[in-house]
Amino acid sequence: MSSSSFSDAEESNITPSMTLTLFLKNAVDLLGLIERVTRCLCSAKYPTINLVYPYMELLKKRFAPKTNETVETYLKLIYRKVENKENESDESDDNIPTAKDTDQVEYLPSITTDGLLCKLRAAIYLSLDEL
Repeated sequence: MSSSSFSDAEESNITPSMTLTLFLKNAVDLLGLIERVTRCLCSAKYPTINLVYPYMELLKKRFAPKTNETVETYLKLIYRKVENKENESDESDDNIPTAKDTDQVEYLPSITTDGLLCKLRAAIYLSLDEL
């Protein structure tokens, strides 16, 4: 069974720390190729186009839309408009509360990472597609 698909019984046993661990592992897997390409290009004495171009194509293939995705779905995923603008708050940064006691730690509320890796993959592909 793959680590990214869980049965219903397994889903009930997943803790937030396991979810975060899985998310971070998937993020490292997703960005690992960029690290390897960066290391190769930085270690080259003269990274000319004959070295850069194959790596760019490799990255484009890696981040290209999957079978059920298109460039259009990537564009919608990244640039979709907020459906209900009435719910947006007009608060400025001036209204952010400050900690009164510098020794006190204030924890931020947890956020969902659903779809974040898909958005990351889409953003990387769209930026590479411009090259």
